[in-house]
Amino acid sequence: MESLGFESLEFDACLFRNNELGILVVLYVDDLLIAAPDTKLIDRTRDGLKRSYDLKELGEDKRFLGFDVIRDREARKLGVYIFHRHGDRTSKEWPPTSLTALGADQVLSSGTYFRNRYVESGASTPIASLSHDLAVLSQLTVTAPVDNVLQNSAQVFLQGLYPPAGSAATQKLANGTATDPPLGGYQYIPSSSLLTPETLHQLQTLADQHEWGLAYNASSPIRAVSGSVLAAQILSSLNTTLTTSTKTSGLQMGIQFGAYGTFMAFFGLAQLPAASADFTGIVDYASAFVLELVTNSTAKPPAPADVSVRFLFSNGSAGLSEQGLQAFPLFGRAETTLPWTTFVEEMGKISLGDTADCTTSSGGDGGEGGGGVSRAAAGVIGALVAIVVVLLLEALVMAVAGLRVAKKKGLSAKESQADDRSTSTR
Repeated sequence: MESLGFESLEFDACLFRNNELGILVVLYVDDLLIAAPDTKLIDRTRDGLKRSYDLKELGEDKRFLGFDVIRDREARKLGVYIFHRHGDRTSKEWPPTSLTALGADQVLSSGTYFRNRYVESGASTPIASLSHDLAVLSQLTVTAPVDNVLQNSAQVFLQGLYPPAGSAATQKLANGTATDPPLGGYQYIPSSSLLTPETLHQLQTLADQHEWGLAYNASSPIRAVSGSVLAAQILSSLNTTLTTSTKTSGLQMGIQFGAYGTFMAFFGLAQLPAASADFTGIVDYASAFVLELVTNSTAKPPAPADVSVRFLFSNGSAGLSEQGLQAFPLFGRAETTLPWTTFVEEMGKISLGDTADCTTSSGGDGGEGGGGVSRAAAGVIGALVAIVVVLLLEALVMAVAGLRVAKKKGLSAKESQADDRSTSTR
């Protein structure tokens, strides 16, 4: 055992521990039990013992030394997709708009919350194989529109998700010199509000109603096109996570920052107002929703039938909320965890991902109507109708004013003749 890095514990000579790898081995007469953070370490220990002893593998333990072994572990996280709103910002009335100190604190707290939940070594619900301290770029995708508030929010969020790693980030150059990366910082200008709580509540209610009408309307699906595009991006990211789950370098965390209108559009398409009327309101700064890809299977990769998806949402920074993320049912259903195949089917009804989708997305449950047209076609039709209306208005104005359209060349000839007649008269 010592040759494999184990040492016997003083209080129990039958219990061996490898402190470096966190592996425990219980040995009693000819019964042996191995416990480790992951199956690879278990396999490594087993193979090492096989070189010295004849072992008979009995698989996962169900009974050991007269004790029944019962597993009650939470579903293992394969990966997540996070859609996040920016933090508090300055008013658009006084450009350039920038992230405030309050907004930076909101998204930093949110990033720290997600780190504690998914990333760090002692995370409450860790993502399998995700790097704890050093960000592995192949495991992350982070996107934000070309907007300084959204991009700065993403940068501050990532400081909470992956804070400075200290000596773990030290690198050696080719000449052997050790270098420590510099620690950066950001500075923002805070803002304050002169609105009373009562006035703010009234304005918030009116704003919610107005923005909800703009972002989503069941009879006009083109309004929710941003939510449809987001649905396609989510589906693509989670599918990549599932198909690359056997690789430690596979995609395990997708992160995107966007505006509240996209939140509302997706909420409407996903029928979330059926779960709570609060989903029809403008989300608070630093809000986020997460779609967790989970499984109880130990197979690598797990079969799609053994994979489920769970939707969680925090209105406002999850790091500053007592409730944190809360689970809600999607697509008007009662259960908060959907089988992967059901999730893919429902998301396919509302997704708009590429040019092909523009020609195939139509009708039925997607919100287009019985024999409706695609969301892209609806946009084109709307533009053509607007052009026709403008032309009709121009024709009406010209008719009322007694105006008519004539070629410029014809006008010039008539003007020349008029000048000639005027000259001869004089």
